Amino acid sequence: MTFLTPFVVSVMFMFIVGSCIGSFLNLVIYRVPLNLSVLHPRSHCPTCKKNVPIFGLIPIFGFFLLLGRCFFCKAKISWRYPFIEFICALGTSMLYLKLFDETKLLNLVVSKAFYFSEIIPLLTTLWLFYTGIIFFAIDFKHRILPDIITIPGMAIGVILSTFNPHVGFFKSFFGIVVGFGGLFLVTKIYEKIRKKEGMGFGDVKYLGFIGAVVAPLGVFYTLFLASILGSIVGIIYGIVTKKGLSASIPFGPFLAVAALCVYMTLLC
Repeated sequence: MTFLTPFVVSVMFMFIVGSCIGSFLNLVIYRVPLNLSVLHPRSHCPTCKKNVPIFGLIPIFGFFLLLGRCFFCKAKISWRYPFIEFICALGTSMLYLKLFDETKLLNLVVSKAFYFSEIIPLLTTLWLFYTGIIFFAIDFKHRILPDIITIPGMAIGVILSTFNPHVGFFKSFFGIVVGFGGLFLVTKIYEKIRKKEGMGFGDVKYLGFIGAVVAPLGVFYTLFLASILGSIVGIIYGIVTKKGLSASIPFGPFLAVAALCVYMTLLC
C-alpha cells in the first residue's frame, strides 16, 4: 500500500507552492515599504549586502540551514521569514482542501473538460489570503497600506469576480464604490465631528479593494466584523499597555481577516 496517492501528492504540491509564494511575500513585505524593486536585485543580507546562498533560499528550511544568521556576516535573520513561509504553505494547503480537490487539479493540468469558473473560488480566496498577509505585516509595522498593491488589486478583484457567478462584473464594480466611497464618507464625517484624523486613507482604498471581491453586501459584513475584532483587540491592547482607549492599533489586519472570513462564508 502506497501513501503517495493523488490526494497526498496534490496536498504536498500545494504546500510547496504555498511556501514558495510565502518566500516571495516576505520579499514584498520588506521591500515595498522601502520603495525597492521586488524583481531585482536577488535576495541579499541587508547588513553586509552579500547574496543569500542558494540553500538559504529554500522556503522554511533555508532559515534553519543558515542557523538563523547571515552566512557571511552572521547578522541575525528574523523569525518572520520562516513563519510567513510556513503560514502560507499551511494556509494554501488548507484552502485547497476546502475549495478544490485532486480530480479538479488533474483536469486543470491534463484535461480539456475543465471550466475556469471552477477554480475561481480558490484563486480569489488565495488572493485575499496572500494580500491579507502582506497588508497585515506592513500595516502592523509601518502603519501603511501601499497604493502599489491596493489600487491594482481593485482591477484584479474585478477580473476574478467577473468569472464568479455569485458576484459578476457589476456587483464587483459597485463593491468598490461602496467600499471606497462609503468608508471615505464615514471617515470625513468623523473628522468633521471629532476634529481629528480618523481612519487612514489606506484603509479606505483597502476596503475598495475588498469590495471588488465580496460585493456591496460583503463590504458591510466585512466592516462590521473587522470593527468587532478591532474593538476586542484594541481593548485588550489598551489594558495590557495601560493606554486605555487612547491606544492606537492599525485597522488593516482586521480588514484582512474579516474579508477572508466573509468571502469564504458568503461567496465560495
